Amino acid sequence: MPDKDRSTFSATILAALIAVIAFKLNWSVPLWSESVLIVWPVGIILGLIGLATYIYALGYIKHISGSIREGLKQAADFVYTLAILSPILLLTLWIVTEVFYIGSISFRSTVNILLPLVFSTTIQAIIAAITIIFSYRNAKTHTQIRQAKLVALLAKYENRQLEKATVLFKQRFYSESILEAFKVIDLALKRKIAQHEGYVDLKLPYQLLVQKMQEKGYISKADVARMNEIRLLRNRAAHMDIEFDEAEAKKVIDEIGKLLTKLNHSS
Repeated sequence: MPDKDRSTFSATILAALIAVIAFKLNWSVPLWSESVLIVWPVGIILGLIGLATYIYALGYIKHISGSIREGLKQAADFVYTLAILSPILLLTLWIVTEVFYIGSISFRSTVNILLPLVFSTTIQAIIAAITIIFSYRNAKTHTQIRQAKLVALLAKYENRQLEKATVLFKQRFYSESILEAFKVIDLALKRKIAQHEGYVDLKLPYQLLVQKMQEKGYISKADVARMNEIRLLRNRAAHMDIEFDEAEAKKVIDEIGKLLTKLNHSS
């Protein structure tokens, strides 16, 4: 097992153990125990943090698809936010319970006793709902931030590869410039998918990238035909002892520039 996979597996198991032990500790303490006010909050916080870490680590296990990985990250963000907010939530719920309990014992009739209980339960439900909604929105915001960072990173690599191809072209390394320019298409396709879907598998083969882009309607059949022509030229430059001339290399770089323009301006 590679070191990275071993580390991921270890983190997953450790996080799962922390979550299980923490939640089990809570169940072992009776609600009427004097220590419940200390054990339960600590157990809930540790349990949620362990669960969040476990979910996040699952996303880095080998052979998990990009969509599942992104979903696990969002779920981990949600649970982690709940863990961070849980001390405030638990304290607020406890205060509400105590206030309404003190109010209820001052009444003698059953109706007057039940009324504070109903109010208390309603307020607690509202507070819990607000916490859950906030955690969900926070997780969604983190997902959007990750998406923006990924798109920006791919755009940065695109520009770098295009500059490298241009430099090689000016130095008259025409075959090498074609090889570098082709990498720009691969990065641009991945960036486009990341923009629309929020994630992209960076290891996705070129042919599957093109197929996915066409299925989603991001590129036309004509675009695919042009990309295939460029790919064939790239394969010739990579695998055959052929030196391309200036005109051929310029044509490839110009075609790639047109495709990039179209991708950047398409919805």
